[in-house]
Amino acid sequence: HSIMEANPQGLLYYRDELSGWVTELDKKGYEGQRGMFLCAMGGNDPHTMDRIGRGEVSAIMCASVFGGFQPSKLREFLNETSNISDGMIPRFSLLVYPDDVRSPIIDRKANELAEQQFRRIVFDLLSYPAQSFELHFDSEAQLIFNGWLAQAELKINDEESDGKASHLSKYKGGLVKLAGLLQLVDLVGAAGKNLVPHLIINAGHLNQAIRLLAYLESHMGRVYDCIKSPAQIAEATLVKHIACGVLQSGFSVRDIRKKGWSGLDDNVVIEDALTGLEEHGWIRIQSGVNGPGSGSGRRTDRWNVNPQIKIKQRKFQC
Repeated sequence: HSIMEANPQGLLYYRDELSGWVTELDKKGYEGQRGMFLCAMGGNDPHTMDRIGRGEVSAIMCASVFGGFQPSKLREFLNETSNISDGMIPRFSLLVYPDDVRSPIIDRKANELAEQQFRRIVFDLLSYPAQSFELHFDSEAQLIFNGWLAQAELKINDEESDGKASHLSKYKGGLVKLAGLLQLVDLVGAAGKNLVPHLIINAGHLNQAIRLLAYLESHMGRVYDCIKSPAQIAEATLVKHIACGVLQSGFSVRDIRKKGWSGLDDNVVIEDALTGLEEHGWIRIQSGVNGPGSGSGRRTDRWNVNPQIKIKQRKFQC
């Protein structure tokens, strides 16, 4: 908060591993940090705090959060419903989830001219005080935006996923900001520090932003598709242990609970997962069967593994 007070143009908050940052947000004693980041990621919200020895301190909260997630940590983050309901995930409007493809190693000289141009534009932009420009669409760009907005609102209304709908709703403001930034970068690249306060966003830069947003939307869908119900998470865990032979025919719900596997400590969740696996042909129920040495007491539902699953065992590692 103190740093933002001295830097009204905003901050870049960089963490190589965002999973560590997420963990901090949920720590006891850090309850105010989540609200502060939510406020700052909005971009232009005033926030006042009473500080011991300093009195009342006000700042314009503006921060861009940048970093990466390991896929497994990202899935954990996404499956915390509070991260969607409070708007944390939708604030990451530039999310990308690339394929795990190994790029070829290419030994070539860096493009030093492009690097110098990039650095010059960044530092020229930094030389302008906060809120130095007002940007408006020209008449052609305004018509394009109006058409895009009408289609976006239809898409939001038709979206069944609350998370995706919330994320798409952020694109209405995000598109304007992207178009303005793309326009501003080209203008600064040409004029340097001699820009006028009132600038026009043309159709070319708006269309460029629309294409970029369509690319980001494809990644957004992939990210939200990682969100699984407790039963789906349990299914995936059971599949892994069945496929590598740890869980064999004749097991019961109680046997699964005794293993202490993550996400498999609730009978209802386990039973829902087993029902799902039966529907997919992984297992079959053997109702009311006593286990070895169990005597003539209460009969327990047990499950048998599809014998054909053995063919897949070598493809999995426990």
